[in-house]
Amino acid sequence: HERGVIHRDIKPENILLTDREGNEDFVKVLDFGLAKSLRQPSLTLTGQEVMGTPEFMAPEMIRNPEKAAAPVDLYAFGVLLYEQCSGAPPFGGGVDEILIGQLTRPAPPLVIPEQALPAGSEALLVELPRLVAQLLDKDPEARPTAAALLEALLRLQAQLPRRSLRSKLLATV
Repeated sequence: HERGVIHRDIKPENILLTDREGNEDFVKVLDFGLAKSLRQPSLTLTGQEVMGTPEFMAPEMIRNPEKAAAPVDLYAFGVLLYEQCSGAPPFGGGVDEILIGQLTRPAPPLVIPEQALPAGSEALLVELPRLVAQLLDKDPEARPTAAALLEALLRLQAQLPRRSLRSKLLATV
């Protein structure tokens, strides 16, 4: 976003964790096919079609993809976090049902099973669902900025233990 680009299709398949210069969890964002530059005309012509992945689309992206701004990526990241924590996106069903949910229904609250968290990180049971709810707000102005999101994620990360060798091995399978 600092470089004036909105991705418009944030989803797990477009996020790659790789090793870069000793950082074993370096994040790369892939597939800029629907990206939009804020500094020049659209990089992708979408016409009247709804383009993107319905499960990860912000309401304003569904209504008017050409006018979408940075908050659409933050909403999609909220869906990504929701799905990673709960095992399913907040809205399911067929494409029409998903789009109606994205447009009209509040996301169900994220519930994280206490046993899923390491000892000492119980604060995440409250803080992470609160952050996800903010990211999934239907009003783009109510969502945190990318900078505020990064700050919140760093606070949450500090509550987690470093990844174990076992989890690293499981992640590669």
